[in-house]
Amino acid sequence: MTESEIYINLFSDLNTENDYPNVKPYLAHYTTLANLEKILANNEVWFSNPLFMNDKEELRFGLNESLWALRDSEDIRVLKQSDKLLYYFEHLYKEFDENDVLDTYVFCLSHHEKIEDNDGLLSMWRGYGENGGGAALVLNTSKFEAINDNGLIIAKVFYATAEERIKWIKNKLIEFVKLINQNNFDDKGLWCAVYYLFERFKLFALFTKHKGFIEEKEWRVVYEKKRDAQKKFEAMFSYAMTKNGIEPKFKFNVNYNNNLALESYIEKIILGPSYANNLSVASVKRMLRSLNKPDLVEKVFASTIPFRS
Repeated sequence: MTESEIYINLFSDLNTENDYPNVKPYLAHYTTLANLEKILANNEVWFSNPLFMNDKEELRFGLNESLWALRDSEDIRVLKQSDKLLYYFEHLYKEFDENDVLDTYVFCLSHHEKIEDNDGLLSMWRGYGENGGGAALVLNTSKFEAINDNGLIIAKVFYATAEERIKWIKNKLIEFVKLINQNNFDDKGLWCAVYYLFERFKLFALFTKHKGFIEEKEWRVVYEKKRDAQKKFEAMFSYAMTKNGIEPKFKFNVNYNNNLALESYIEKIILGPSYANNLSVASVKRMLRSLNKPDLVEKVFASTIPFRS
């Protein structure tokens, strides 16, 4: 079995028909007004490290449960190459935990189902849009270039309970054991199979979230340094001082290839309902003119949700 065949086997469950670039939805990024100004002034969005995100289970849960399931699996233990298989997986886990996770970053967006919607989602305003006092940047992904070859992945988040996620991991291990039993892998082939198993578990962890967050309708853009073969974005590694202390950040300059400025991707700017009034709209429009973003002035709207924080 070739390396590409191993990859196809372990990633065959992915339903790419409903993901980018087969579908190109409108996606909204909810943030504060202060961050909106920084984003537009610098043509830059900040990706966060997944270990600092609001669902504390996310990445750790998926990878830890995968490791424990592998160690506890009777089907794995009876394999002729079980010791070597576990050694390979634990090596990949340790390498990611000690090195690669630092340069893995996530940018979160919410599916904006109808472009004519000028209100946004109340749950998103409360959680990410400064309790209704912030703004939402609605982006048109049909204007994104194909980015899968430079370290960035765009995909929809899958929501499930802890039990459902553990069940998925165990089912994937059943598939993996079948793959091993059907092929007489040498050391190189076994390493390749374990590598792609770990990559599949990691992708599952990065794009899976507890079902309690399902109202967010989240999509993510994920950056991994190891996928950025040409090192296009290494200069964008940075940090930020936050309420949680210092955090690693990936400050992504949207105009990195001198192609399109950020405003080219923006369909509209929605102001949150807590301060959605004519004065606020006029003030944001003045800000846009001062930032030399005149094309965005007529794209500013105020949410009409009757919510006051």
